[in-house]
Amino acid sequence: MDAAELFFDGDPGTGNGIALPISGNGTVYDTTVTLPPLDRGIHTLHVRNRSGSVWTSPLSQVVRVRSSFPGDSVVIAQAEIFFGSDPGAGNGCQLAADDGAFDQRQEDAHRFVSASFFSLGQHLVYGRVRDTSGEWSALPQDTFSVIEPHIFAVAEVDTIGTQVRVFWSKYPAATEYHLHYDSVSTGTFTQYYTVTAPDTSVLLETAPRRFFRVVAIQPDADGPCPPAAASALSQQTNSQFTRP
Repeated sequence: MDAAELFFDGDPGTGNGIALPISGNGTVYDTTVTLPPLDRGIHTLHVRNRSGSVWTSPLSQVVRVRSSFPGDSVVIAQAEIFFGSDPGAGNGCQLAADDGAFDQRQEDAHRFVSASFFSLGQHLVYGRVRDTSGEWSALPQDTFSVIEPHIFAVAEVDTIGTQVRVFWSKYPAATEYHLHYDSVSTGTFTQYYTVTAPDTSVLLETAPRRFFRVVAIQPDADGPCPPAAASALSQQTNSQFTRP
């Protein structure tokens, strides 16, 4: 290697980038270079080198240019993820800081998102953070696979046929569950009972052979973060339920 250069965004042509110093053994010095004026926001940094008369293809990295602050005190103030099309900065699925508050330069954050929102198979997730200056980061992405639903529901009718008990699996972030119901003939879930977490079952006085749909409700569960849901059809069993 006898030459190296970097440039941002558009390619100025080989040999017209910002030259990087080369040592005697053909490696790039660990050095500092003066960058051209760049607008705040997202840019792409490209680096390439030359051997003889042949230039390599650029290696690229997305970077964010922000305002400088005394002591470099900018910290993370918000974090979000989204799936599919971009809803716009600030409109994604909001994450919660593991330590309870976004107030550090590096944070661990989480959010429970129901697998029932996705079809089985592989999907893309995008994430970004906002700092205290109001600027948003680049959009790294990752893949994940859904192999089974996240919440399950079962409905069983007693031997007399006048009661039905509906059970469902616990959803970690739920504050309550909505148990929607309707008859087999209509199939639409127009009404529901509310069950407060952590309870995950309910005994109902109802005619047998009904459809039930359990929906786990959590804070901020609209928009890009829909609630978990599962459906069940009540089935006749040999159980005799005890009234609560």
